Amino acid sequence: MNEKILKATHGSEDHPLRIGEVEIPCYVLEDGTRVLTQGGFTGALGMARGGSMIAGMNRLELFVSRKAINPFISNQIAERIGNPIQFMTPAGVRAHGFDANLLAELCEAVLKAREAGVLQQQQMGIAAKCEILVRGFARVGSVALVD
Repeated sequence: MNEKILKATHGSEDHPLRIGEVEIPCYVLEDGTRVLTQGGFTGALGMARGGSMIAGMNRLELFVSRKAINPFISNQIAERIGNPIQFMTPAGVRAHGFDANLLAELCEAVLKAREAGVLQQQQMGIAAKCEILVRGFARVGSVALVD
């Protein structure tokens, strides 16, 4: 499979998306897709960086495969998490990321799992980050609607 690697036309590590205290590197690809870097995505959720593959899965795949969270993850979310978007940054660096909307979708699933009372103690920190992010999305969204 010789998939074309898209180039980012906008974005840089120096100008991340800021939501509260969280900074997430983001880019716009040549096809218009808005992506958040894989490292920024996991960092926003409070997951440790580094060692991107565990048991053949990226950190997010491993997280959504856990028994507590998995029932709240749609097949579509799992598929997108399992297939990060490869792209070239404007600086010519190969990167991996996810469609920007995926972060909100994953946060909603985590918050539903928390509401159901099924998260493990170590997952509660991720749920707290998700709540902060969702609230930030609401503020950013209302400004975008006015603009």
